[in-house]
Amino acid sequence: MARKGNKAGNVSGGVVAGGGITFLAAANNLEKLISDDVEVQRGIDVVKQALMEPIKKICDNGGLSGDVVLH
Repeated sequence: MARKGNKAGNVSGGVVAGGGITFLAAANNLEKLISDDVEVQRGIDVVKQALMEPIKKICDNGGLSGDVVLH
């Protein structure tokens, strides 16, 4: 069973980052996305914030401040 779980993380010979890192990378990519429309920009900002929450929680659970680690 452990082998199947390990295999699921492989993509084309590489390893998919876990533990919130993939979401953090996506949030960082959204930093480049800027809209002139205020409502669209607000939506982008909400999604960025939501993508950063898992890594914040992981840090908090590990005894570190998630906000400090991310900044």
